Amino acid sequence: MRNTVALVLAGGMNLGFSVLTHNRAKSALPFCGHYRIIDSVLTNLSKSGIQNVGVIIQYLPGSLIDHIGMGQAWDFDTTNRHIKLMPPFVGMGKTEWFRGTADAVYRNMNLVSDSNADLVLVLSADHIYTMDYGPMIEFHRRSNADLTIMTTRRPKGVAPEIFGYVTFDKRRRVTRFEEKPLRPPHDTISTGVYLFDAQALGQRLEALQEGVTSHNLPTGVIVPLVNRSRVYAYPFKGRWEYLPNLESYVALHREVLDGAHGEFLIQSELMTNMRDRDLGSRPSPYFGRLSEVRRSLVSPGCVVEGTISNCVLSPGVCVAPNAVVTDSILFHDCRVEEGAHLSGVVSDKDAVYHPYCEVGKRQIGDEPISSRDMVVVGKGAEIVQGVQVAPGNEIPIKQVVSRDWVQQREEAVS
Repeated sequence: MRNTVALVLAGGMNLGFSVLTHNRAKSALPFCGHYRIIDSVLTNLSKSGIQNVGVIIQYLPGSLIDHIGMGQAWDFDTTNRHIKLMPPFVGMGKTEWFRGTADAVYRNMNLVSDSNADLVLVLSADHIYTMDYGPMIEFHRRSNADLTIMTTRRPKGVAPEIFGYVTFDKRRRVTRFEEKPLRPPHDTISTGVYLFDAQALGQRLEALQEGVTSHNLPTGVIVPLVNRSRVYAYPFKGRWEYLPNLESYVALHREVLDGAHGEFLIQSELMTNMRDRDLGSRPSPYFGRLSEVRRSLVSPGCVVEGTISNCVLSPGVCVAPNAVVTDSILFHDCRVEEGAHLSGVVSDKDAVYHPYCEVGKRQIGDEPISSRDMVVVGKGAEIVQGVQVAPGNEIPIKQVVSRDWVQQREEAVS
């Protein structure tokens, strides 16, 4: 894998996650308790033996920088393996935003040239799947391809018009690529995993700089290469998860709790930064004598003395006696105090739910709470004792939610 450089696109803005992405990139969101979404791709790269990785960051990169560090968690801090964080730049004393994904790759091609690589693997940081990229690289070389696109079947329940569609013949030669068509031609889509011949990619990126055109990879690079070069499809047989918004994020966690992804979590052997909030030194979760736990994922360092059902708890979450939490995802070090009742809540880190507050819609039977009724709570927010927060509310970061605040929100809505 020495001749392959990976560029991970990790910094795009995403407004579909409410306050959860007001201070971080989507790929830095906690996933299944103590992982982050980006862990999936970094684990794939590490286990595939890719030695040089660049992570292209832009939007609120602080959490990603802290999480990735020197790449020690994924064995990228050795003599022959390196990971590099790559923010926007154009030159000495001047910076500006990337104009699109193609522009982001173009301005970081120095990593490719410095490594003398002949292949460039371009990935998205916010997709979840398990893959060894080695067989795809072998297929690419055998086909003498300028570009190989990893494809899969369109996932159910996701808007079809947000994908790129790949049409190919019996030899897997791509004959057509359509980015976000109004009427999808079939259900074979691009996963956003692209393996380029470095020279072909460089030439196409240089051509983009000569005229006013699209600076996004699908329309500015992929479509022209399909029309003029040797492009092949590599169908992916495993499970590939795309998380465009909060609804899909919650749905994936519910599938995990239902057992649909238990095998994935075990077989993928996800690697993560164990130094994040002292994860590596957190004790095993503690369950009190009167605690009740039903179909939940509980991380190290959690203390559960109340009742939890259909929940995902990140490290350090505390649920006090007589507190009830159902159908919720609570990030690191949230505190649910005595008698509090949470239902259908997605809560960022360090939020405090004071005694006997009630947040969200009480669950009826086993039916999951709909996404429109979920309450999304920002990092460090506090819900004051006895306050009731109705379903569908969004609590800003570090907001202290009192009765007056709730009343003002209700008056504003009405």
